[in-house]
Amino acid sequence: MSAPFAHVSVVLIRPQHSGNIGAIARSIANHGLGQLILVDPPAFDPDRARWMAPHAHHIINNARFVSSVADAVSDAHLVIGTCARSRAWNVPFIDLPEFCQKASTPQKVCLLFGQEDSGMSNADMQYCHAMVALPTHEHDSLNLSQAVNVFGAHLMQSATPPSQNITTKPPMGLQNRVIESGMKALEMTSFMGGKNPMHVRNHLVQLLGKSDIDQQDLLFIKSICDKTFHSIRTLKEKKSR
Repeated sequence: MSAPFAHVSVVLIRPQHSGNIGAIARSIANHGLGQLILVDPPAFDPDRARWMAPHAHHIINNARFVSSVADAVSDAHLVIGTCARSRAWNVPFIDLPEFCQKASTPQKVCLLFGQEDSGMSNADMQYCHAMVALPTHEHDSLNLSQAVNVFGAHLMQSATPPSQNITTKPPMGLQNRVIESGMKALEMTSFMGGKNPMHVRNHLVQLLGKSDIDQQDLLFIKSICDKTFHSIRTLKEKKSR
C-alpha cells in the first residue's frame, strides 16, 4: 500500500538524538508521510534509531542524508518550517488547517524541523515559504518526535491526499539557483544598502513560491540576472582602471 502523503517529506535539521530520529521514522510510517531527510546529523546511530522504530526500519534505511537545508529542499515545490514562536522575520505564519490544505495539493512539500535544543535558525528560515506552529498552553515547544506525530495526525484527519500527478512547477533547486543569481546582481548595486541579505533572499523565495512561473521562464530570468551581474562587474572594473 502506497503512503497517502508520500509527497510530504520530513526534514530534520541537525538532529542530535538517534532515538528521536527513530521515533520520528515510526510517526512517518504510521501517518503515511514521505521520505525522512536528515541535514548534517552530528552523531547518528542507525541501530539506536531502528530500535526506536518498530515496523518502520524501511524509513530509516531509505533516509536521505544531506549537508545543507538547500540540498534537503532542492526537489520541493513548497517548504514549510515549524516554529514554536513568532519571529521578526517577514515569513508568513499559517495555521494548521491551512497547512493541511497546502499539504493536500499535488506538489512536493518539505516540512522542516529545527534542532531539539534551539529550533530553527534564521539561516534555516530563509528557505521557507511559510511557518507553522502547533498550539500549546503554557510551554510553547514540544519534543521533536511528538511534534512530527501531531502534524502527521492532523494531516490524516483533515487533509485529502492528492490523487493527481505532482505539479510540474519548478523545484526549489532551480528556484535557489535563480535567487542566487539575483542576489549576486543586487549586491553589485545600492539596493542592498542597509538590508539584511537573508531577509531579501527569503522575500524572493516567497515571491517565487506564490507565482505560477514555469521552468523556461525561470531560466530566462536567471539569464537576465547573470547578464546584469557580469555587465555591472565589467563596468566597475573599467571604472577602477
